[in-house]
Amino acid sequence: MDSITKVYSHPEALAQCASFFEQHPNMMPLPSSDTAQAAVFVKEQQDNSMAALSSVRAGNLYGLSAIENNVQSEEQNITRFFMMERVMTTTQDMADLVQYWRATHPNRNRWMLYLETDHKPGALAKVLNTIELFDCNMEGLDARPIKDKPFHYGFIIEVDVSNLLEETKTFWKTLTYTSSYMQLLGCFQPTEILMDHL
Repeated sequence: MDSITKVYSHPEALAQCASFFEQHPNMMPLPSSDTAQAAVFVKEQQDNSMAALSSVRAGNLYGLSAIENNVQSEEQNITRFFMMERVMTTTQDMADLVQYWRATHPNRNRWMLYLETDHKPGALAKVLNTIELFDCNMEGLDARPIKDKPFHYGFIIEVDVSNLLEETKTFWKTLTYTSSYMQLLGCFQPTEILMDHL
């Protein structure tokens, strides 16, 4: 492992292994389009000073041997992928649609929302209070800056709506009222997580 000076992977995977690179200052993390592509590139180069940070599966697929396993900084590191379908509808129709989805697919009790709030005190708190008021559980919250709007942020929120029954439509309308923009990114059923460590 001492001969390795360059490690290729997707920038997010490299960032998730920051502790490993701190412990190995001789290794330079270098970005690749994705983790599998990094494995392909390293295999093609046939250079013992290069390594790929990828899954065990990618290594096996491209004929690479693992030098070290579980190098991620956080033990419970997870990447999720979603299949999505575009639904064009008005705000009112969307309220009816989420009510329908909740009634016909009760196991799809996780919602992934993107929303924006006004840039004023308490704006995000109103959204979070709404989630609490309807006895929903926030599973995740991620803030992203909005391009060309300094100090304005969009929020990706994952909400467990298991406790919503008849009031789904009211919940949706209340969230719409507390935000300046809202979009449902997904309505899904949580599944068992299969771990494939880096």
